[in-house]
Amino acid sequence: MELKNYMEVLVFDAIDELMKVNQNVCNCEKCRLDIAAKALSLLPTKYTVNYHGVVFTKANLFENQSNADVVSAVTKAIMIISQNPHHIEE
Repeated sequence: MELKNYMEVLVFDAIDELMKVNQNVCNCEKCRLDIAAKALSLLPTKYTVNYHGVVFTKANLFENQSNADVVSAVTKAIMIISQNPHHIEE
C-alpha cells in the first residue's frame, strides 16, 4: 500500500496539457515543480491508501467542477510562477 495525494496526479496532468498551449512559459523541472506546488496549495488534498480509495477519488474528481478547479488552480500557478521564476537562467 502507498499513501498518495491523488490531486498531484491531476495537477501534473493539467500542467502537461496547459503547457502545450502556453509554450512561452518555462517548462524546466524547477518551474514545473513550483507550478505544481502552488496549484496544490490552492486545492484540497485527496489522499488515498488503497485501490478502492483511488477508484472512489477518481470518480469524485472527474466531476466537472473538480476538473475546473484543478485547471483554474494550475492556470493561476502558471501565471504566478512565470512572472517570478526561481530557476537560474543559463
